[in-house]
Amino acid sequence: MCGDKEAFTDRRIAKTRKAIFAAFDALIVRKDYAKISVQDIIDEADIGRSTFYEHFETKDELLRAKCTDLFRHIFVPDGTEKTHAFSRNSTFEEKITHILCHLLDDKKVVKGILAGESGEPFLRFFRGCLKKMAEDERFCVPGVPAEYLQNHIAGAFVETVRWWTERDCAMPPEELCRCFLALLPPMSPAPAAK
Repeated sequence: MCGDKEAFTDRRIAKTRKAIFAAFDALIVRKDYAKISVQDIIDEADIGRSTFYEHFETKDELLRAKCTDLFRHIFVPDGTEKTHAFSRNSTFEEKITHILCHLLDDKKVVKGILAGESGEPFLRFFRGCLKKMAEDERFCVPGVPAEYLQNHIAGAFVETVRWWTERDCAMPPEELCRCFLALLPPMSPAPAAK
């Protein structure tokens, strides 16, 4: 009996979060982030104010959660893929393409986020995840500090995404990934530590 109550509660929480995310997505396509209020989100999601605050303290926290939700299965090792055919042991090229596929799937929402002041927090979060992904790949270029290389890769990709979304994501993800990688310096995996 207790397990049934927990399962119901988990489903209710998931359903509410899904409604809040859907409301945010609908609003960000229509309005600038700065002009969206928590009340707008509450009205769009058709939930109570206390329900919103049970899940998120602020709309900025909601934005961070949206970023996490969008890329969790790519950046978090235990994430699961439901929409694209990529394996957990993907190459760096496949991971970049995978990210671009998700951005394309949520093109209207991503364009809405990047169009206003919400773009900077989104891109900061995104850059941090990309730096970690580049760090995990253990790339090296002789004479270039690893931290600098990771920052360069993340920054270049963030600007690539910004450029791509400004052009309505017209280039296919695979082609954009090829262009992005072609402009990176030749890299090799870092030698294993002794």
